[in-house]
Amino acid sequence: MLQKKFGFTWYVLPAVTWAIFIFIASSIPAYEMPDMTIFAWDKAIHLGVYFVLAACVFTAFSHPDAPALFQGHRITATIVFVAVYGGLDEFHQHFVPGRAVEFFDWVADVSGALVFVFVFLVWRRLRPE
Repeated sequence: MLQKKFGFTWYVLPAVTWAIFIFIASSIPAYEMPDMTIFAWDKAIHLGVYFVLAACVFTAFSHPDAPALFQGHRITATIVFVAVYGGLDEFHQHFVPGRAVEFFDWVADVSGALVFVFVFLVWRRLRPE
């Protein structure tokens, strides 16, 4: 089995890497952001970025060597982790010049996790056993 071949750390690495990417991106002062129309889709970008984070976290929590609490409640743990990380990231932006804490950005972050969970549950139900 592939999960047994690679350790838990290997499965956590994508989540940590993606979380670092989010932190770096949200550390860019607003006046240094490129002027692109894609940023008009701010909430959709948040949803997509945190969808990927949820997928990475869920994969890590699904590993046999993950803490039992996370394995047994991997959907809830994923949503909680993404919600907390999204909230901390919004708080972090309070200290970045030109950036602001926005409640609806956090809602979009959590929505990314919820959409991931929905997609996972539909995929699991529809896949042949």
